[in-house]
Amino acid sequence: MSLEWKDLLGRPFKQHGADASGMDCTTVAETVLARLGKTAPATSPYRLTEPQGGEMTSYFNKMGEAYGLVGVDPRKATKLGDVVLARNPEGLATMLFVLVDINSGTFLTASHQGGVRATRRFNIASPVAVYRLKGDEA
Repeated sequence: MSLEWKDLLGRPFKQHGADASGMDCTTVAETVLARLGKTAPATSPYRLTEPQGGEMTSYFNKMGEAYGLVGVDPRKATKLGDVVLARNPEGLATMLFVLVDINSGTFLTASHQGGVRATRRFNIASPVAVYRLKGDEA
């Protein structure tokens, strides 16, 4: 299965943005999952009525019915749409990377500094966990 994702590159960073005017790392992940035909819950804990204090770890743990923990090493992300949660430079688990190309190990993310950008799995610093939508385990 191939996935169209290159049109997302270069979009500016915009908190909770989900279109050409800007995106954040959570809406990038949601957009990729939607393009894969997946119905996924929002990946951002900030959209919950009970925020989790800024870290996404507890959010993903509470979303156990939707996401399964695959491991910590980004090499465990082997299916399109797998999500890697990583620590930001301040040490908080707030950065999401979504797998868009299995063969090259390319992920998309978005940051204040560069907007939506592609990166390879070996460039993901400080990974915390790899998650996969339930039902995609096989």
